[in-house]
Amino acid sequence: MTRRKPSATKKAKSDTRLDWVAVPKEGETVTTKDGGKHSFTRARYDAIPMQALRILAECIGFGLRKYGQDNWKRIPIEEHMGHAIGHLVNWQCGDRTEPHLVNATARVMFALQMAIESEEQGEQYEHPDET
Repeated sequence: MTRRKPSATKKAKSDTRLDWVAVPKEGETVTTKDGGKHSFTRARYDAIPMQALRILAECIGFGLRKYGQDNWKRIPIEEHMGHAIGHLVNWQCGDRTEPHLVNATARVMFALQMAIESEEQGEQYEHPDET
């Protein structure tokens, strides 16, 4: 197991953060509190809010029906980001005439996938606090 130190630039809250956190390596055998053993994975699919995932899938389905399969791939990443920001601004300004939050999420997801494919973003999540 690797150990992670708290970031020197962030002030740790003594009641909510440990000084050292044991982080198993991907694939390392871990034991549950009930004694079950399995391979550790950093990915936490169980923590994805299912209602949000469902509405995102519905949003993507609407886009497929309206614009066609993989249309998002023919839109520049900058346009996806601009539309995402626009949806967030509209939401913050009180506009509820469209599902702005899910539309923004879809646009950011498309931008993320494009960044991965262009190698501007790694395929694995790596946060500086865990290095």
